[in-house]
Amino acid sequence: MPVTWSREEYKKMLANFNDEDVYDRAFHFQTIVGSRTSELISSKFEDVIKDQKDRPVLHIHTHYQRRLIQDPETGKYHQYYEVVEGTKGRRRYGIHDVPLSDRALALIQISREQNPDGVFIFEKDGKPLSPRTYNDHVKAFCRSIGVKELSNYASRRLFVSELETSKNHQELMKVMGWSTDNTRHYATSLDDDLYDAVTRLGNTETQ
Repeated sequence: MPVTWSREEYKKMLANFNDEDVYDRAFHFQTIVGSRTSELISSKFEDVIKDQKDRPVLHIHTHYQRRLIQDPETGKYHQYYEVVEGTKGRRRYGIHDVPLSDRALALIQISREQNPDGVFIFEKDGKPLSPRTYNDHVKAFCRSIGVKELSNYASRRLFVSELETSKNHQELMKVMGWSTDNTRHYATSLDDDLYDAVTRLGNTETQ
């Protein structure tokens, strides 16, 4: 299995997240929803919706993408980021809904209270978090508490490892935005057992 944090390390992380800090809060949120970093950064408050069973979910349908533009005078390339429709998965379940636990909803509420006029759930100075700065923060956080210094991408592996007992691979594919083709697909409703498993994971530190 790809490298991620152990369960003991994750408990240590949960005990040390400072949810008042937007970078800590984003990282905490990512570990309990399993989203890709580009999808996490581009998520907006309006993407928090109810599914067909009236359960709270985060509707993943955009990602934060790097673009390169060339200066016509100097010929040099400059990079910038923008939110684009569609997901990096580009697969059947690329556009998908992720269950939101009570803890995930509480983290979103902190963002709303800190930034009542904001558009993005996790933003700094009116803009989505910089992917590079966010990843640097994640590594610094790991160093500071003495757990493996991994990138934010390891949070998806952690999420899957915590849900590895799920018997319904098809449902897990919906949550993670995985599949084998690029057919645009909106998951109509998630299996109750998997929805409950995801929300239990998110509420681990409150139990």
